[in-house]
Amino acid sequence: MNMKKAFVGRLALLVSLISFCATVSLAKERGNEENSSTRHVLMLERTEDVRSDVFHKHEEKKDSLSTAGEIENKSHVWEFWSAVPDKFDDPKYVDIDVDMLGKEIACLSYIFETSFVRREKLIPGDPTERTIIKKQSVYNTTRNIGKFFRNGLKKGEINIQEATQDYSYILKVAIAVVNNEDTESFETELNNHKKDIKSQIELFKKVKLNNIYIN
Repeated sequence: MNMKKAFVGRLALLVSLISFCATVSLAKERGNEENSSTRHVLMLERTEDVRSDVFHKHEEKKDSLSTAGEIENKSHVWEFWSAVPDKFDDPKYVDIDVDMLGKEIACLSYIFETSFVRREKLIPGDPTERTIIKKQSVYNTTRNIGKFFRNGLKKGEINIQEATQDYSYILKVAIAVVNNEDTESFETELNNHKKDIKSQIELFKKVKLNNIYIN
């Protein structure tokens, strides 16, 4: 009798163990299914993110190419008013040092510097000053183009007549830009081509100037 009871007890324990193992196994399977489902969802989300990123980059590139094409195909893209005099016979230009590109370039460079650069005292009575440069990207680009022309002349790579003509117009455009408000798109294009100085020169040539002294 005791042996029978012991046997029944062991059998019940075995059944309980089998049931427990089955439960654990089922739970693992469900967990794996849930993890697999979660991973699948995450993969789908990441795929969509990648597709979206690629799409936006493609659209940005297409817009950039479209803008570049429009600029290239137009003789003039921007139009600004200019107050630069046609002649530099004012006494203030007499003592200006002649530039290697000529007297006109020297006078235009003087107007350029005084138009873009302003110095002001930090504290009244204190000689310490701070320098303020307006539209710094245009200022830096114009100066870099000047260096480009002068270095080209020294190396014999640029014709002085062509360099003088181009840089004269570039200085006039820069002076006009600093005195006009609606110049953001022009400044943006200069920044977009800051690693290609020849493209920047061409951008300056895409500006039409209207001189206020000419009816």
